[in-house]
Amino acid sequence: MREESDEELCMRLYKSLKGRRYLIVIDDIWTTNAWDDIKMLFPDDNSGSRIMLTTSLSNLAAYVDSCSTHHQMRFLNEDESWKLLQETACLEENYLELEKFGKEIAKNCRGLPLKFAVIGGVLSKLDKRQDVWEHIAKNVSSVATSNDEQCLKILYLSYNYLPHHLKPCFLYIGVFPEDYEIRVSKLIKLWVAEGFLKPIISQSLEEVAMKYLQDLINRNLILIRQRGSNGIIKSCSIHDLLHDLCLREGHKEKFFCVTKVTAKTSLNITNGGRRRIIYENSGNGHDGSACLIRANNETLKSTSTVRSLSV
Repeated sequence: MREESDEELCMRLYKSLKGRRYLIVIDDIWTTNAWDDIKMLFPDDNSGSRIMLTTSLSNLAAYVDSCSTHHQMRFLNEDESWKLLQETACLEENYLELEKFGKEIAKNCRGLPLKFAVIGGVLSKLDKRQDVWEHIAKNVSSVATSNDEQCLKILYLSYNYLPHHLKPCFLYIGVFPEDYEIRVSKLIKLWVAEGFLKPIISQSLEEVAMKYLQDLINRNLILIRQRGSNGIIKSCSIHDLLHDLCLREGHKEKFFCVTKVTAKTSLNITNGGRRRIIYENSGNGHDGSACLIRANNETLKSTSTVRSLSV
């Protein structure tokens, strides 16, 4: 059988849909060009046909159709989390003794459906016994970590599709502690100081930074925590899995290095290339941090490639 060209396949699809009522589901679309390439294949005969697509980009959804309803996915609440865990773990309603531990496990999934799919897959293969679920509940962090690699592979798609100018801004979120509520004013000042922003005629760097931030929010990479009475974003944060992605990619690209230190920790950077070092002080406040820096003064002399040091 002769292999058909793209043009022939497109024509066959169009003819097969012409005059018919159809439902088309397009999953995980990333670019406007991809939509432009295929939208003409779906004839509009006012027959009640529907096209549903999923995307991580809010602006792409608006580009496809600004008049249709856009369903913005959110993180699951406690009740929804428990219900989804029951489904993914194949847990029937008569296992009431497992509910306490199941809800603890669900809480640690942080409302992210992807995590429920992974953890639920583990639980579905285990015995539905109280001692087993209690053990998982007590060790859910290690179970989640061992399976988060699958989640990260999927989340890496969002990072890989970022425009070049947004990647350093996104990675920079990793310098903040996990679950930290970041003041937008502080984040913008740091982006400006680091030189991450491309100047735009007739716009200040702060305005450019807000556009960058909104773009990352539209891509569901940054979460809005607080808005002012005027609607301006006051603070933001990032999901723990995406924070882990920032740390991994930041280390891989030698973009930054996060080091937790105590009084016994010695800083030793021999591979060079780090743009910045961030100390997470596990002591008691700034005084302890200052002592640690003085104690490691000799070692710090070897960090000639470091651009900035945050304590």
